[in-house]
Amino acid sequence: ERPVRLISAINRIYEKFGLNDLEQIEDAPEYQPGLILTPELIQQYLTKKVSEPA
Repeated sequence: ERPVRLISAINRIYEKFGLNDLEQIEDAPEYQPGLILTPELIQQYLTKKVSEPA
């Protein structure tokens, strides 16, 4: 329903110096599709005080 578009660009000067490596993005193990992030929940994630996400 809500697609994501990733746009990536690199300056050619970085490519000349070999700084054009690829980073692989992996799924986050704590990802839950229906979870709504609130400031409080984010704070709990950052302080690692979440035992079981709601």
